Amino acid sequence: MSGFNSVNQGFLGGGAGGGSGSGTGFYKSQFKIGQPGSPMTAGETVLVISLENAKEDSESVYLDGSLLPEDEDDRISYQIVYAPTQVTITFNQAVLDTQLYQIKMAVTT
Repeated sequence: MSGFNSVNQGFLGGGAGGGSGSGTGFYKSQFKIGQPGSPMTAGETVLVISLENAKEDSESVYLDGSLLPEDEDDRISYQIVYAPTQVTITFNQAVLDTQLYQIKMAVTT
């Protein structure tokens, strides 16, 4: 397991065999808007995560401990786009100071 930086971001290894290309690992990031090191500032709606081999549809996005829905118009939610070297999460409402976000997803190792 690798270490987590000041915004609690890291990669937890896993998978059968332990070798490259052998299984699934897990990415986790936790940050509070307004704190030093946060990847977003109040008023923003887009979070870009540099991450290779993220497994599509494996994400969980939490706001202050509650799981956020995907693509809802009547409440805070998000849309996600996967690319080979990054994941882009777009929230339908701007983030606010002191909100705590947790992002988790599976990664092919």
